[in-house]
Amino acid sequence: MRKLLFTMQMRGRTSQPSDPSGPIRTTGSAASCVLSTVISASGIQTDLTAADGELAFFDSELRLVAPDEFQEAGEIAFGDGTVHLLKFSTAGKGHIQSLIAGAVLFNAAMLLGALGVIGDLLDAQRTLSQRTFERVRRIELQLGVKPSHYEPGSHEPGGRLPEDER
Repeated sequence: MRKLLFTMQMRGRTSQPSDPSGPIRTTGSAASCVLSTVISASGIQTDLTAADGELAFFDSELRLVAPDEFQEAGEIAFGDGTVHLLKFSTAGKGHIQSLIAGAVLFNAAMLLGALGVIGDLLDAQRTLSQRTFERVRRIELQLGVKPSHYEPGSHEPGGRLPEDER
Protein backbone atom coordinates (compact mmCIF):
# COMPACT_ATOMS: atom_id res chain seq x y z
CA MET A 1 0.00 0.00 0.00
CA ARG A 2 1.38 3.42 -0.92
CA LYS A 3 1.42 6.20 1.58
CA LEU A 4 -0.75 9.19 0.80
CA LEU A 5 0.15 12.51 2.35
CA PHE A 6 -1.99 15.55 1.85
CA THR A 7 -3.05 18.64 3.70
CA MET A 8 -6.19 20.69 3.36
CA GLN A 9 -7.54 23.76 5.03
CA MET A 10 -11.18 22.89 5.61
CA ARG A 11 -13.64 25.59 6.51
CA GLY A 12 -17.04 24.65 7.80
CA ARG A 13 -19.12 24.26 10.89
CA THR A 14 -19.86 21.88 13.71
CA SER A 15 -23.42 21.41 14.88
CA GLN A 16 -24.38 20.23 18.33
CA PRO A 17 -27.15 17.63 18.42
CA SER A 18 -30.46 18.48 20.07
CA ASP A 19 -30.19 15.14 21.90
CA PRO A 20 -27.05 15.07 24.13
CA SER A 21 -26.45 11.41 23.23
CA GLY A 22 -26.59 12.16 19.49
CA PRO A 23 -23.55 12.60 17.26
CA ILE A 24 -21.71 15.87 16.78
CA ARG A 25 -21.74 16.57 13.05
CA THR A 26 -19.02 18.49 11.23
CA THR A 27 -19.15 19.59 7.60
CA GLY A 28 -16.75 21.66 5.59
CA SER A 29 -15.11 22.27 2.26
CA ALA A 30 -11.70 23.20 0.94
CA ALA A 31 -10.38 24.56 -2.32
CA SER A 32 -7.57 22.82 -4.15
CA CYS A 33 -4.22 24.05 -2.94
CA VAL A 34 -0.49 23.52 -3.13
CA LEU A 35 1.54 23.15 0.05
CA SER A 36 5.20 24.06 -0.22
CA THR A 37 7.72 23.80 2.59
CA VAL A 38 11.21 25.29 2.57
CA ILE A 39 13.79 24.30 5.16
CA SER A 40 16.69 26.73 5.50
CA ALA A 41 19.17 27.99 8.08
CA SER A 42 16.62 30.58 9.20
CA GLY A 43 13.97 27.94 9.91
CA ILE A 44 11.02 26.25 8.26
CA GLN A 45 8.65 28.24 6.06
CA THR A 46 5.38 26.84 4.78
CA ASP A 47 3.10 28.30 2.16
CA LEU A 48 -0.43 27.19 1.31
CA THR A 49 -1.62 28.68 -2.00
CA ALA A 50 -4.79 28.15 -4.01
CA ALA A 51 -4.52 26.04 -7.14
CA ASP A 52 -6.73 25.21 -10.10
CA GLY A 53 -9.01 22.31 -9.32
CA GLU A 54 -12.26 21.35 -7.73
CA LEU A 55 -13.45 21.51 -4.15
CA ALA A 56 -13.17 18.79 -1.54
CA PHE A 57 -16.00 18.21 0.92
CA PHE A 58 -15.64 16.91 4.49
CA ASP A 59 -18.43 15.27 6.47
CA SER A 60 -18.05 13.48 9.81
CA GLU A 61 -19.97 12.38 12.87
CA LEU A 62 -18.38 12.16 16.31
CA ARG A 63 -20.00 10.15 19.07
CA LEU A 64 -18.95 10.22 22.70
CA VAL A 65 -19.43 6.64 23.85
CA ALA A 66 -18.04 7.16 27.36
CA PRO A 67 -16.64 10.12 29.31
CA ASP A 68 -13.21 9.58 27.76
CA GLU A 69 -13.99 7.49 24.65
CA PHE A 70 -15.10 8.59 21.23
CA GLN A 71 -15.85 7.17 17.80
CA GLU A 72 -15.76 9.14 14.58
CA ALA A 73 -16.73 8.20 11.04
CA GLY A 74 -16.82 10.31 7.96
CA GLU A 75 -15.69 10.89 4.43
CA ILE A 76 -13.86 13.35 2.25
CA ALA A 77 -15.21 13.66 -1.29
CA PHE A 78 -12.93 15.09 -3.95
CA GLY A 79 -14.48 16.82 -6.96
CA ASP A 80 -18.08 15.80 -7.55
CA GLY A 81 -17.72 12.89 -5.08
CA THR A 82 -18.61 10.11 -7.51
CA VAL A 83 -15.10 8.86 -8.25
CA HIS A 84 -12.77 9.98 -5.48
CA LEU A 85 -14.12 9.28 -2.03
CA LEU A 86 -12.00 8.77 1.10
CA LYS A 87 -13.86 7.14 3.99
CA PHE A 88 -12.38 7.07 7.47
CA SER A 89 -13.24 6.00 10.98
CA THR A 90 -11.47 6.43 14.27
CA ALA A 91 -12.08 5.10 17.72
CA GLY A 92 -10.09 5.63 20.80
CA LYS A 93 -9.70 6.75 24.28
CA GLY A 94 -9.07 10.41 24.42
CA HIS A 95 -8.56 12.72 27.27
CA ILE A 96 -11.14 15.30 26.34
CA GLN A 97 -11.15 16.66 29.88
CA SER A 98 -7.38 17.04 29.65
CA LEU A 99 -7.76 18.93 26.40
CA ILE A 100 -10.25 21.31 28.00
CA ALA A 101 -8.06 21.69 31.09
CA GLY A 102 -5.04 22.34 28.86
CA ALA A 103 -6.90 25.06 26.98
CA VAL A 104 -8.03 26.68 30.22
CA LEU A 105 -4.51 26.54 31.68
CA PHE A 106 -3.06 27.98 28.47
CA ASN A 107 -5.51 30.90 28.66
CA ALA A 108 -4.62 31.41 32.33
CA ALA A 109 -0.91 31.41 31.46
CA MET A 110 -1.47 34.02 28.76
CA LEU A 111 -3.47 36.14 31.21
CA LEU A 112 -0.76 35.89 33.86
CA GLY A 113 1.88 36.76 31.27
CA ALA A 114 -0.11 39.83 30.25
CA LEU A 115 -0.49 40.84 33.91
CA GLY A 116 3.27 40.46 34.35
CA VAL A 117 3.91 42.79 31.41
CA ILE A 118 1.42 45.30 32.83
CA GLY A 119 3.15 45.10 36.22
CA ASP A 120 6.54 45.78 34.61
CA LEU A 121 5.09 48.75 32.73
CA LEU A 122 3.61 50.16 35.94
CA ASP A 123 6.96 49.74 37.69
CA ALA A 124 8.74 51.59 34.89
CA GLN A 125 6.14 54.38 34.99
CA ARG A 126 6.51 54.76 38.77
CA THR A 127 10.31 54.88 38.47
CA LEU A 128 10.11 57.58 35.80
CA SER A 129 7.59 59.57 37.86
CA GLN A 130 9.77 59.36 40.98
CA ARG A 131 12.86 60.50 39.06
CA THR A 132 10.89 63.38 37.57
CA PHE A 133 9.58 64.47 40.99
CA GLU A 134 13.09 64.33 42.47
CA ARG A 135 14.54 66.36 39.60
CA VAL A 136 11.81 69.00 39.86
CA ARG A 137 12.40 69.23 43.63
CA ARG A 138 16.15 69.74 43.13
CA ILE A 139 15.42 72.55 40.66
CA GLU A 140 12.94 74.10 43.11
CA LEU A 141 15.56 73.99 45.88
CA GLN A 142 18.14 75.67 43.63
CA LEU A 143 15.64 78.43 42.83
CA GLY A 144 14.57 78.80 46.46
CA VAL A 145 10.95 77.78 45.84
CA LYS A 146 9.16 76.27 48.80
CA PRO A 147 7.37 73.04 47.98
CA SER A 148 3.60 73.31 47.66
CA HIS A 149 3.07 70.34 49.96
CA TYR A 150 5.35 71.62 52.71
CA GLU A 151 4.29 70.93 56.29
CA PRO A 152 6.49 72.16 59.10
CA GLY A 153 8.11 69.45 61.14
CA SER A 154 8.52 69.16 64.89
CA HIS A 155 10.47 71.90 66.67
CA GLU A 156 10.48 70.27 70.08
CA PRO A 157 12.72 67.43 71.18
CA GLY A 158 10.91 64.11 71.19
CA GLY A 159 9.08 64.78 67.94
CA ARG A 160 6.05 66.64 69.32
CA LEU A 161 4.65 69.77 67.66
CA PRO A 162 4.57 73.00 69.65
CA GLU A 163 1.20 73.96 71.20
CA ASP A 164 0.49 76.72 68.64
CA GLU A 165 0.90 74.32 65.67
CA ARG A 166 -1.36 71.56 66.99
